[in-house]
Amino acid sequence: MRYTGLRPPHIEIGFLLGFAIFGSLPKDNGLRKVIEYYFKQAINGESIEIIIASLIMDLELIKEKCEKDFKKFKEKLLHCDEGNFYGIRCEIAVNSLLLRRGISFIQRESPDFQCINDENIHIECTSSHLIDGSENSEKVFRKIKKSVRDKNGKIYASLKIILFIDLTNLNYSNNNHLFSDPQFDTEISKILSRTKYGALLFNINSLFNDGNDIVQRSNCHVSPAKHIDDNFTNILKLLCKETIFDTHKGISSKFP
Repeated sequence: MRYTGLRPPHIEIGFLLGFAIFGSLPKDNGLRKVIEYYFKQAINGESIEIIIASLIMDLELIKEKCEKDFKKFKEKLLHCDEGNFYGIRCEIAVNSLLLRRGISFIQRESPDFQCINDENIHIECTSSHLIDGSENSEKVFRKIKKSVRDKNGKIYASLKIILFIDLTNLNYSNNNHLFSDPQFDTEISKILSRTKYGALLFNINSLFNDGNDIVQRSNCHVSPAKHIDDNFTNILKLLCKETIFDTHKGISSKFP
């Protein structure tokens, strides 16, 4: 997916969602606070632009395919606070991913998505993030463990559900090297031994400028936690189509 907007992403997002500038949003709005935070933290001008460009591309695809879902996400973004922004962003990412992979689905609640290809397979969304931008690896993995532990407590947790965990924010906190962190395999193995879900799908959205425009790539590392059937495996492979699995040799990139 390529960002081809005529305006810089932090301005384009306003045209898409119907506000003049992000500064016109309420001061406690989650989208505004995230944009302001990344402006303060950005090492160069591209950092904030690529983060918002990713959101724009997902929303534009959803708008094209399902106006109803787009309007729902628009309202959520315009009225969210910082505490629930990342959860909304994760749902938008999964909705867009399912559309790109051609997987028919129903968006619902508890769990968040039902795959029509196989009515017994569902996807639950969560995200891990550090608002303070800490680069401490121990803190990063502690946040991932907490996200999975919180979802394990849901009464609907089962082996027929894929737990989609967006780690984009944590990857930035880890200098964009989260999957290659020496502790990643060890820490994820510990999480796998305790999860109640059929698989954990770790996602990082990253973008780069190829000289013409901004290109989106999703790196998904699938961790089959338990014995899973062929239908479940096929859904996982569809979700991770075009992912380069051999860039990560550990347990989290393997199918049984």
